[in-house]
Amino acid sequence: MKKNVITMPKAILELEMPVSCWECPCIQDRTETYRWCGAVGGDCPNPPYEKRRDDCPIEKITDKIQYRGLSRSEIEKIVRQTAEEIRRKDDELLANSVAGTE
Repeated sequence: MKKNVITMPKAILELEMPVSCWECPCIQDRTETYRWCGAVGGDCPNPPYEKRRDDCPIEKITDKIQYRGLSRSEIEKIVRQTAEEIRRKDDELLANSVAGTE
């Protein structure tokens, strides 16, 4: 029997790399001595200010990171070019709208 597997697209969220669970933005139920990891769905190490979980999904991004064969600097260049293109198109639409020539 074939199982239906639902896959979701992947995304990268850029944030400051936490040294420990104590300073991680993924933490839920914060108290002075207890923290719950929302990313993993389990307790943080005890005490949570000493380190991150061994199975922490947050990875440090380096310049050697690759996505579909592209380096980080190549990805950043594509993102900058895309943002510039979107800004140009927005400016053009606004100018046309003001001029009444949509």
